Amino acid sequence: MRLALALYLPVQLVLLAGAITGQQQVRAVTPVLIMVIGATTFTVAVARRRPQPRWAWWLVAAASWSLLVQAFSVVAVYGGVGAEPITIGALAPLMIAVVPFPLLAAGLFGLSRVTGRRGPVDSLDATMIVLAAFLLLWAFILDNSFVISPQFAAVAILLPIGALVAFAMVVKVVLGGGLRDPATALLAVIVTTLLGIALNNLTRGVGLSSLRTSTTTNILWSIYGLILGVIGLLPSFTRPRQRAELATSDMSTTRLVVFGIVVLVPLVAWLDSIVGPPTAGYAVVVTLVVSAVFLVCLVTRLALLARLAQRRSNELASAVAEQVALQEQLRYQATHAPLTGLANRQLLTEQLTHAREAQPPASTALLMLDIDGFKKR
Repeated sequence: MRLALALYLPVQLVLLAGAITGQQQVRAVTPVLIMVIGATTFTVAVARRRPQPRWAWWLVAAASWSLLVQAFSVVAVYGGVGAEPITIGALAPLMIAVVPFPLLAAGLFGLSRVTGRRGPVDSLDATMIVLAAFLLLWAFILDNSFVISPQFAAVAILLPIGALVAFAMVVKVVLGGGLRDPATALLAVIVTTLLGIALNNLTRGVGLSSLRTSTTTNILWSIYGLILGVIGLLPSFTRPRQRAELATSDMSTTRLVVFGIVVLVPLVAWLDSIVGPPTAGYAVVVTLVVSAVFLVCLVTRLALLARLAQRRSNELASAVAEQVALQEQLRYQATHAPLTGLANRQLLTEQLTHAREAQPPASTALLMLDIDGFKKR
């Protein structure tokens, strides 16, 4: 595999240079060619090397080929670089762009099952992060798309939602420690690249009702295809993936900082809707519904944190009680005879010392009784 990787990278890097510095026609075709080579390499690797869980990697391969279908369609209908109006007749190629995201999300879900297990905590954190990201997109970009045209609104809503669904699974994999596996880490990178492609097209095209592809978009497409093939050629691609418990805490400093920042996002979205330009009534409704879902997730997350704190408090109290009981048991064994359970010489010495220190010597007396032949009986 190292030889294949050494042959693969130079070819793809040369094509990537063409996607960046070539003529317009070259920049339009080269990213698709890089995607074809990367997807083919990855698919062959999944078929021949049989990584586990295999079904999850097959979903990633299917998503990559559906991305290629969408790329061919967009290049054929809209061209490679520039801005073209989005018409109803040419809307289908853009709708195909939504298909890969559920496939990628399902594949990442399969990979998240072999990362650290945290119950619903990772899922809740990922959901809140994605809801916060959607609120920001809605407040500053998406809520204006409906005033342009229904066609552009469909693209503007479906593309980021699909990308954010896949990105939610990336967050879940990352929170579960998936970055420790090189193949999974690179997969997270290319899914994030897809989110960047969607956002780049939207931010350039909103307000013009057009598909605003650019050199940045072509570079991101090329990076996706290049890294996809690298994943299949990694020596660790076939390494058995076993679920591993992580030593990090659900209440770690990093999580709490991210948690605190995410909580502020709905306030920013509502502030924008209040002081920003007037928007249609549906925009407020969307903000209200998403904020309500976010609030439900937030309350659930706080409940889980409270339960975790209570459980750890109970564990600490139980450990203290066990320590006290153990100390009492050790003291009893040290001061009593194991056969009869009567006080031994050490306890007598301790009590005499305590009595002598607590009372004046004149008020303390010691009575000694002896039984003749006690040991013989």
